[in-house]
Amino acid sequence: MVVGIGNRLRGDDGVGCVIVTLLQEERIEAVEAGAVPENFIGVIVKRKPERVLLVDACDFGAPGGEFRLFSSAEIERLNFKGFSSHTLPLNMFAQLISDTCGAQVWLLGIQPESITLGAGLSATVAAALPRVVDFIRQWLKGL
Repeated sequence: MVVGIGNRLRGDDGVGCVIVTLLQEERIEAVEAGAVPENFIGVIVKRKPERVLLVDACDFGAPGGEFRLFSSAEIERLNFKGFSSHTLPLNMFAQLISDTCGAQVWLLGIQPESITLGAGLSATVAAALPRVVDFIRQWLKGL
């Protein structure tokens, strides 16, 4: 299961939500959880996934548009450097999913370039979208 997280009104912070839209256009099931992903825990649990991929902007010190897959243990150790638009930290959300439905939880973090209020995706992050979507397709196949 793919869960897109972020705020579309804050530039690259909305990348997880934009990716959900692209996946849905390809008829790939994905949930847009926005900036308050814990509100979607019921939707996630109801589907009884074995694996959950959270897709979100994540500052891990790379160039804008780079992306990296983090295991649940790595999510716990991530230093978000003060950057988070979510009410519940991602590590707690991941643990809640795991505890509630037993799913393995992963984070596909995409390095933002700009999280300016009112801006759309930066050109750098927008250019990375096809690679990110391709990665997710492969992840869904279990590769």
